[in-house]
Amino acid sequence: EIIKIKKSSGHFTVQTPSSAVDVVSVVVTAGAFPKRLGIKGEKEFTGKGVSYCATCDANFFKGKIVAVLGGGNSAVEEAIYLSKFAAKIYLIHRRDRLRAVGVLQDRIFSLSNLEFMLENIVEEIGGESRVEYINVKDVKSGIKKNISLDGVFIFAGYSPNSNFVQNFLQLDSGGYIITDGDFKTSQEGVFAAGDVRSSSLKQVVSACGEGAKAAVSCIKCIEKIKGVAYE
Repeated sequence: EIIKIKKSSGHFTVQTPSSAVDVVSVVVTAGAFPKRLGIKGEKEFTGKGVSYCATCDANFFKGKIVAVLGGGNSAVEEAIYLSKFAAKIYLIHRRDRLRAVGVLQDRIFSLSNLEFMLENIVEEIGGESRVEYINVKDVKSGIKKNISLDGVFIFAGYSPNSNFVQNFLQLDSGGYIITDGDFKTSQEGVFAAGDVRSSSLKQVVSACGEGAKAAVSCIKCIEKIKGVAYE
């Protein structure tokens, strides 16, 4: 765990809870984590039917019944992707309409294996060893119902693991690290890649590619500092 990075004379000091190391350059690849909704059973069933990535886990739900929670672009895009695998999808959103852009709404409203449950919230995710049901409440009428299913996909956005550079690097309004095309941050000698970076596609293949490019930029930076750069 890295708790702080600070700039010293001619180097950076990277601090952990128990020690510190001086380095010439830094590449930050701390990632991001999906926002939790705090639903009863959400934590207990994460990885046991509760997922935060349809493109990662859709294949495990072929012919199954699942719920997608959310109404924004991510939720709708993932629901569309899930529709190729799942037998049935419940799209559950607490408001009376989706927030997703029009073109995505046109696509999702055309799906035959999707049922909309607008103005509803999930109060509990339950089961024995894996997800088996959810308890849903209509926010207007207060009517509750139990739905049997096999999986729950939650799309409430992401939060970057950037607290340790909050007062060190320039961040965007969402807390993501801002970089240029070579993955340089606002601090000379510090680079960032992957999900912790602003405007990054939240996919492993993208993070790997960004990590490779950031590493090359880091090497060039070190060679320049040492005076051995090939110009």
